[in-house]
Amino acid sequence: MDEYHGRTKNYLENHGFSNVDSAQTAAQLLEKIIPRHIPFLYVSGEHSAVDIVTPLLQRDIPIDRIVLYKQEICSLTKSASETLSRENTVILPLFSARSARLFFQNVDTYTAKILVIAISANVTKAVPSEHIAGCYIADYHCADSMNEQIVRLTGG
Repeated sequence: MDEYHGRTKNYLENHGFSNVDSAQTAAQLLEKIIPRHIPFLYVSGEHSAVDIVTPLLQRDIPIDRIVLYKQEICSLTKSASETLSRENTVILPLFSARSARLFFQNVDTYTAKILVIAISANVTKAVPSEHIAGCYIADYHCADSMNEQIVRLTGG
């Protein structure tokens, strides 16, 4: 087990929860939960890329969903727009396919070379290849892994 999943697992267990390691995808998470047939607490944002509620309900597995945050659409700041207008390299971390779609739908023109760091392969599907200089996927679905990818790219 890698250090990221280990920290989460330890945190959950220290607070009375049983951790089911999802590996890398929602489908893999379902494969681990369904055979156990135990109640499931699904904590997520308002928008989810994959529906995991329906497959559990179809198998009579009790599920409670808590929407922990809502992602609101906003315009780029003047500073961000100016950065994208320069001839430089910009690293763009993307945590969801929805964020990727919204970003590229709302950015009209830019001259910067954009290097995308995606949290998953699913996110890369929403990135228009003609608009970027490169696209990299984090090793694990977490911010720490995305930061490591940025360090590898920048040599930092």
